[in-house]
Amino acid sequence: MYYYLAYFLLFCILGSFFEETLKAFFLPNLKSGILKGPFVPVYGVGILIILLFGKLVYEKMEGSKLKRYVIIFFGVTIFLTLLEWSSGMLIETLFDKVMWNYDDIPFHFGHYISLPTSIGWGLGACLFLRYVKPLTDKVIKKIPKILTYLVLSIFLFDILYTFLF
Repeated sequence: MYYYLAYFLLFCILGSFFEETLKAFFLPNLKSGILKGPFVPVYGVGILIILLFGKLVYEKMEGSKLKRYVIIFFGVTIFLTLLEWSSGMLIETLFDKVMWNYDDIPFHFGHYISLPTSIGWGLGACLFLRYVKPLTDKVIKKIPKILTYLVLSIFLFDILYTFLF
């Protein structure tokens, strides 16, 4: 359980850095996250979907690596597209904000999802599982648990602060 908590928090923070980088260099009108602090929870949930779906495929499916990655690609593409769409709709409903808008991207469906972005999530997930996860597993093991719990406390405080103020 700690493993998944550490991944969730790490990718909430990395997602914030990713969006701030996009904002600084490519998309100046991007609104990054709904929380006040450096957390974008949709990336944390997304990484959990990737990890759990990848684990499920590797434990339950037989066959070549290529077959497994094709199934991971399509499964994660569907799940992350649904996550992105539902997150966008939830934010718009709760906060009356449109945090991202794919209207300018070909093959978009509403503001929140587009075919190129969805394909990017699927490819990114496969690349992550193949090349990045072995490295991040090593990093996760070196992070002191107390630091993870401290970051969790800050994250929970950020949620409280955001919703109260």
